Amino acid sequence: MATGAGIGGVIKITMTLVALVAMFRRRRKPTEPTEADKDFDTRRTAKADMERRMAAYLASRDSDAVFSAAPDLNNKENER
Repeated sequence: MATGAGIGGVIKITMTLVALVAMFRRRRKPTEPTEADKDFDTRRTAKADMERRMAAYLASRDSDAVFSAAPDLNNKENER
């Protein structure tokens, strides 16, 4: 039983040291973005642009305006 009480203190010290080592390992200088990170940023920018365009399209479609720009009166479909 006497050894059981001593092991508790050793475990606490060991866990503290493991936590300190883990903290110091994570403290590194930031590296330059990798090629995968650059691709991710490109895809994220393209997705945001697509969502912005879709929102604008849906807003123009749902609005009361018939034309978002001046109608092309020379269009052949209007001559029928």
